[in-house]
Amino acid sequence: MPFIEWDFLINHYRKWTKTHYWLRGIEKFPNVNLVTHYEPGKYDAALLHIDQQIVQPGIKKGNLYKELNEVITDIPKIVLNHGTPMLDVPGMTPDIIINGGKLVIKGKMETITGVRESIGDNFHLSNTKEACEQWGFGDYIIHGMKPEDWWDLPKEPRVFIAQSEAGMSDVYYGRRLLEAVRTELRISYGIDLIHAPVNYSSERDGEYPNYFDAYRNMLGRSLIYFNPTGNSPMPRARTEAMFSGCCVISTDNHGINEIIKDGENGFLVDQDPFMIAKLINDLIHYRFDEAVEIGQKGKQTAIEKLHFDRFADDWKKYLEKVIGGK
Repeated sequence: MPFIEWDFLINHYRKWTKTHYWLRGIEKFPNVNLVTHYEPGKYDAALLHIDQQIVQPGIKKGNLYKELNEVITDIPKIVLNHGTPMLDVPGMTPDIIINGGKLVIKGKMETITGVRESIGDNFHLSNTKEACEQWGFGDYIIHGMKPEDWWDLPKEPRVFIAQSEAGMSDVYYGRRLLEAVRTELRISYGIDLIHAPVNYSSERDGEYPNYFDAYRNMLGRSLIYFNPTGNSPMPRARTEAMFSGCCVISTDNHGINEIIKDGENGFLVDQDPFMIAKLINDLIHYRFDEAVEIGQKGKQTAIEKLHFDRFADDWKKYLEKVIGGK
């Protein structure tokens, strides 16, 4: 991919962006600069980010997008939509999320500006084909990673998940399924599910001073990675687990069945916590070597289908379309 210079705007609404590991190491990338404001006339295109929470009154998460969308008027704007049209708010239907409307929230009539209106004439990108179809407009690019960025280490008999413990709807992230599986594993099999950041934190892991390395070590040594999501398009942590050689057990949605073939290079499961917990116990205690082999097949699949080179090529083609071949 040709050399492209990027300016990364520091998010003044979400303070964690100032300390996140990939910002700490940004000096390693000679083509990326941290900036505090937008300069008209300097750029060929802008990449902006949203998810469905932009429609929810009282949440500041979409403010940065709204401000930048108003300020940037001289270049094409690509809106990367990380979510799907679902919110855990009574009456907030997919149609209202997409197209807007009026809705009573906490006893007050609110006028909802839908995602379609918020995006307007901007270019719209989703993370999966299914997410794109749910929104009903735009294109999609599936993420990709570099195999060398992830550590495939000798496996230890445990099940691991990396997922936020709060925010967004239960169905979106599958939190009820996760809790049911966690409970069944503990009660019936005496297995503790390792959940970052709930009962494991790479920041407090003393083995590695760099907490990204601590995370890669924990992930790379985990025999099983469990993904319970319901409508989250292409969770990044699941792909990280595949590149780390984990045996991935995942719910089946957003086209993952085109990547994971059940029982061959991973497992696709229904939302049955008893069956999932039994499968995890069987793999850990009775089918350890099989789980290692399946993890290796999943890693090879990730290299073939979720590689950074394909991702970069997809972006190159898309930028050429948006910018007009500049």
